[in-house]
Amino acid sequence: MTTFRTALSLAIGASLLACSGYEITDAPSAEVAPAPDASATDAGGQPLPAADGGATSDAGSSDAASDATAAPSPVKVAAFAYANNKLADSYTPVASGSYNSGGGAITATRSGEGVYAIQFGGLVANSGSVQVTAFISNNVCNVASWSKEKVNVTCFDNAGAPADSAYLVRVLLEAPTATATTVAYARADQSGQGSYTPDPAFSYNAAGGAITATRSATGVYAVDFGGASFSAGANVQVTPYDSDRHCSVQPANGSVVNVECYDATGAAADSQFMVNVAQVGAGTTNVVAHSYANQAGVASYAPNPGYLYSRSGKGATATRSATGRYEITFPDLAHAGGNVLVSAYASAATCAAAGWTGDTFKIDCRDRSGAFVDTRYTVAVTK
Repeated sequence: MTTFRTALSLAIGASLLACSGYEITDAPSAEVAPAPDASATDAGGQPLPAADGGATSDAGSSDAASDATAAPSPVKVAAFAYANNKLADSYTPVASGSYNSGGGAITATRSGEGVYAIQFGGLVANSGSVQVTAFISNNVCNVASWSKEKVNVTCFDNAGAPADSAYLVRVLLEAPTATATTVAYARADQSGQGSYTPDPAFSYNAAGGAITATRSATGVYAVDFGGASFSAGANVQVTPYDSDRHCSVQPANGSVVNVECYDATGAAADSQFMVNVAQVGAGTTNVVAHSYANQAGVASYAPNPGYLYSRSGKGATATRSATGRYEITFPDLAHAGGNVLVSAYASAATCAAAGWTGDTFKIDCRDRSGAFVDTRYTVAVTK
């Protein structure tokens, strides 16, 4: 992605992001993480990598690229923004954390408590997928709707009432001339339906098969991307859609992604949602890193390499400084700026981005009372 290094962006970033260490960096190159071995599991209950996969993927290895089962069809990060001023009626988001392939200005607005919109001038997003993550907040932020240039976002407090919050937003679109980073997404918009086909305008499957969303119990869903094989370092992110709920994911396995949704009390509850599956392909340019942090209560460990990618090829280290307070470091990533998404894993907790400096990303996870709580999570970093 384009790097934003204007004097204005640095001045804004220095004044507004001193607490988070937000910086900017260059666009990455990418290869494929090793495929997991279904015969063994890690401490988080997920498959360990195959014996010949090594501890981590080497981003410079031709073997890593050849592990991909098929080159994914083109999908790109079309726009993203860090909406840093939760109380301003209208402003321009921090330049180092914003991108718009439409070429126009990016404007963030607030029309009421917790009610926001991001305008990406010139963008045409009548399809695609949108993800949102709260930033340094114990609230949850969801997508209310979007069309063409505009994404509407609503943030909620622990009681499910609209509440002000900073947030991060990312827009994905199919792009025939772009390099692929995301191989599947869907907007599951029939929360009480047993089984159905999600709206094709807001769903995509690089494998070409049918997409089926299924509800097996209250708030328990599976999305099957027919023909897909999400075994080589895939990363999953989820955002509720037109809802005050919060949802968690599980790492993709085979063609199926599982999602669980909850109300403000932490009880299982039906919800619409949007789910994305990212899988690095040879020649990818806008995936920086992603990981599934699979050991919630461990002070320091190496995350499951079968669900990890870093452009540096040096793996990652996940740490826990206190209950629900985490950091994940991708050595020599030299990342700054761009966009970060976080989703809780198989948990009624919520997780938010809490700032980052260079190679290290901070994650805060809480229960719906607002108390910090240990949980596994997935994190995705893009440029």
